Amino acid sequence: MRWIWTIAMVAAMTAVSAGCASKTRPSSAGGDAFSGSWVVRWCDESRSEEDCGGFWLTLVQKGRHVCGEYDGAWMNLTQVDEGRVTGVVHGDSATLRVRSNRNQALVEAEVRRIGNSLHWKQGDTIEPGGSDVAIIANQEILEDAGEGQLRAPEECNL
Repeated sequence: MRWIWTIAMVAAMTAVSAGCASKTRPSSAGGDAFSGSWVVRWCDESRSEEDCGGFWLTLVQKGRHVCGEYDGAWMNLTQVDEGRVTGVVHGDSATLRVRSNRNQALVEAEVRRIGNSLHWKQGDTIEPGGSDVAIIANQEILEDAGEGQLRAPEECNL
């Protein structure tokens, strides 16, 4: 029953993201290697009754430019965040700028595409946020979320 509620929360969180469902799937080669839906779930196995949190990312790549949106949630969904992502691709890596809607912080992240996963490492804070906390992945491996799992923006002003 808990997983049904988690799926419903993920759907609700992503429904507030603007855009249409992406039909683009990540590929290990080619010009859209970062396009798609990616996720890391944060669970506490010692508290199996609590819902998992996580970081859900949708990206669209056009040439060397990438943009998208994210949703983040602490375990047990006690706090949620969402925001925008823009960046530049260089080979199998990309440098991203991630803006939290929760506290307006702007952070840099480096991601590297390895197989069906994105290796995410948060970097410098470009603009500090307000007193509230942003829920952005720090150093994580995001897995391919599968087609239809998340919503990706149709247009990103690239």
